[in-house]
Amino acid sequence: MTQKSGKNPFTGREANSFTQVTNRDLPAPRNVRPAKRDVGLQRRTRTSAKEYFSQPSDAPMGYRVDDTIHPGYQTFITGAKHMMPNTAASKNVPAINEPHEAESGVTVQRRAEDLSGKEAKKGRDVLVQYGHDPKDLMESLRSVHRRALNHGIAQNIAAGVHESSSQRFYGGQVTTSDMDHDPGSLEAHENGVMAANDRFHQGVQRIESHPDFASQTAHLSPRARHSAAVNVMAQATADTSPNTKWRDKPGAKWEWPNMQQAEASATAGIEGTTVPFISGRVQNHAKAAERVAQAMHTGDFSVHQHGDPVTAPKTVAFRGALVDKDSPDAFEVSDVHDASIHVAPWLPTSKAHMHAKLDEDGQQVGHKVSVYEDTPKAKRRGLTPLTKEVSRVGKVIDIPQWDLSRPEAMLAEGRSTVHALNDLASRQVLTERGLSRGVNYADNVHQTQALTWGAQQLHRPDVNVSPADQYPVTRKWANEGISVPDKGDIRNLGRGHVHDQLSREYGPNDRKGREQSVWPT
Repeated sequence: MTQKSGKNPFTGREANSFTQVTNRDLPAPRNVRPAKRDVGLQRRTRTSAKEYFSQPSDAPMGYRVDDTIHPGYQTFITGAKHMMPNTAASKNVPAINEPHEAESGVTVQRRAEDLSGKEAKKGRDVLVQYGHDPKDLMESLRSVHRRALNHGIAQNIAAGVHESSSQRFYGGQVTTSDMDHDPGSLEAHENGVMAANDRFHQGVQRIESHPDFASQTAHLSPRARHSAAVNVMAQATADTSPNTKWRDKPGAKWEWPNMQQAEASATAGIEGTTVPFISGRVQNHAKAAERVAQAMHTGDFSVHQHGDPVTAPKTVAFRGALVDKDSPDAFEVSDVHDASIHVAPWLPTSKAHMHAKLDEDGQQVGHKVSVYEDTPKAKRRGLTPLTKEVSRVGKVIDIPQWDLSRPEAMLAEGRSTVHALNDLASRQVLTERGLSRGVNYADNVHQTQALTWGAQQLHRPDVNVSPADQYPVTRKWANEGISVPDKGDIRNLGRGHVHDQLSREYGPNDRKGREQSVWPT
């Protein structure tokens, strides 16, 4: 991928000559400063990557990937086509490199094929720094995507369904479920897969019917007014730190804390009132309300001015995913958790501890240093962990000062270049697995990511998510199963039972939350 000129290494053409949008220009190439090189870090991460790739590539729980079967057919017989029906193809959605008008609210992002030679080299160097094979970077990325897809498919098979509730992370239509089981036992599952999408559009309807919003958009056509409401809800949901997993509380309504917060923030922006706190980060809620208030003041509801595709590729891509999953501009959304399955799963996701040298009076000398789990002891010598005071329930306590995790550092260093290369790898694997019409189409990018995110949630050390959360059908199966002793986090199994034919992976999740990801200095 090393280029002597500024030409794109994938197309051989000049930068920004691939994506063909008729109503919007791509931003000029930037972010071309060479990546820093840390030989020790590269050596350690490459060793971890080799260990990861040395493990069998079979999907978990005995669902073996037969290398003698064509990848596309393998995908078909394992049910992935049912999990991710190609609705974009049925709508005749054009290719990325065919002239098309961007969907309202979808900010066009620069693909790997749009990068300049220097930008592509920077992305390559960052990925190699964090463990990818320097001899064939794209194949290394594709291998990770194949494994993640196999994993997600196998978990859906073991749960006896063709999709998890997390796939409604982006919304979409109900797809075929496994009818080998009594259709009635899938009721909870079907409710789950539709509920999040319904909740998003419920927020859109409330915004659209708000008297102040209706008054401000009275000059718009009904279609344009609806698009404005969709854009406002999508932007607010992205701003309030996306996490739209549904929550089912016994005897209570289904809840989606992030979308509830997004609607509340948007409403506050429309009315000019104080933002009520539901969940998440207060600063994000205020930002969401301010942006809605700005749209109300200017009458510009396009939202494209919010979020730079270079500095905020995750947020921009997530917003677009909510607006239209079938857009030709659908883009892989990469954050720290996605990076732990799609980009570099061998990287630890725990945060770095901030350290520094202290003098005799305990005052900091020199710059702070990020210390990770894999930081050699020699580099920690003479450094002291830093803490900060925070208020918790009426008292002040000391907690460690945290810095970015390895995956976060990787994405931050590469900026949009790593995101773009990862998006290309995703499209390539979708094509070889028969889930897309071709590499130049964005078919099923969002659906596939939702599938793998759902599988990945079960392995995150910082959240307490059980398979019953992702696969609510297991709650229905509880009535057919056996009792579980009163230990562990029984709440996540609904009625405290587990199906006797499910593997241990579908038992209670005994992780307690972020505190278990804290490691000793």
